[in-house]
Amino acid sequence: MQSLPYIYRKESSDLYFLGNAKKDYVACSKTLIDILELIDSGLTVSQISAKLGLTEDAVMEGIRNLFNNGFLNSETLSATDNSPQKLQLPRPNKHLKILSTLLLSLLAVSTVIILLTLVFYPQALPTFDNFFWSKRISIDLLTFILFSVVTLLFHEFSHFVFAKAEGLDSSFSISNRLNYLVVETSLKDVYLLKRKDRILIYLAGISVDVITIAPCLVAIIYLYSIGNLSNSLSLILLLKQFIIVQISSILWEFLIYMKTDIYFVLENILGTYNLIDFSKNLLSNVFRNKDLWNGMEDVRKKERGTIFIYSIIFMLGTAVALIRYVIYHIPISLNVFFVSVKNFNSGILNYDFNTVVDAVVTFGIEAFYLSLLAIIILRKLKLSGTANKSNS
Repeated sequence: MQSLPYIYRKESSDLYFLGNAKKDYVACSKTLIDILELIDSGLTVSQISAKLGLTEDAVMEGIRNLFNNGFLNSETLSATDNSPQKLQLPRPNKHLKILSTLLLSLLAVSTVIILLTLVFYPQALPTFDNFFWSKRISIDLLTFILFSVVTLLFHEFSHFVFAKAEGLDSSFSISNRLNYLVVETSLKDVYLLKRKDRILIYLAGISVDVITIAPCLVAIIYLYSIGNLSNSLSLILLLKQFIIVQISSILWEFLIYMKTDIYFVLENILGTYNLIDFSKNLLSNVFRNKDLWNGMEDVRKKERGTIFIYSIIFMLGTAVALIRYVIYHIPISLNVFFVSVKNFNSGILNYDFNTVVDAVVTFGIEAFYLSLLAIIILRKLKLSGTANKSNS
């Protein structure tokens, strides 16, 4: 049995993060680290058992866990192979402190501007009917898509910049959460950082969302103050739609029954990791009438209360999401579709070219979005199927 390149970092007195060359990480005890290092030194199972004061069965269980998670290789390395070396910890960039100070300063100023607007100039704030700011649904959808792309780029780029500043490798990918397309930033090395640094990276995205709202509010207040709204009303409504997109992006992060930024912040504050996976296992055990902690015997006792509470949040959050999807998302989508059909027919009958174009563009946007969503989901299913075949 030979160890593969690995790295670990102490999180607390009884919790470590162990990572391999594939950048897969597991939360584990110091005992598992000790077993791995003693295997490296060439000791047998019985020698490791005697040295750590464990039974040989306990050592073998640890070895199975290490093997299953990619930290051990059962094949003997040839004499030409290099001895396994620990991987290097990431090195923070010298500009990290400047970036952190700048982000927190802008966030503080933006928060003050938003609060002052709430108190003294509430008419500058958008209502959700401002989403349909123009007379054409197609234009509303096009600006919504444009603003959503801008928001996603700002949000994810902030994660990317702070991850790079912390010395991590990072990349972007497109995925989906429920029926929504999302852009994700890969942060696989993040568990090698200190807890406060991980939290900073996760909060960077939502901080930028808040920061971008402030200049929009200042612009709206200015446009209201100069009077003559007939010339500036469209711009005011456009800015309000942008704020709506930002607010939606912020609210999304609080849907912690999914792996959002706030979920990861909460996970790190509580010091209980893989909350969602543990909760799924717990709920599965409940529905299958098994012992609550079946398959999770190594979960620390002090974490079990947190996992139990989160399981309730997970279940309620999923139920709310499904209800919201049925009574909110589907009716709006159907309304947009039927209004567009009506406008298309009306445009054809009345020879109104602009109305026909509006309907066609709306159909095109909806079709493109659904096609892209379908491609992403099918790709994930294909990758999942490939992974299952390779594991079997």
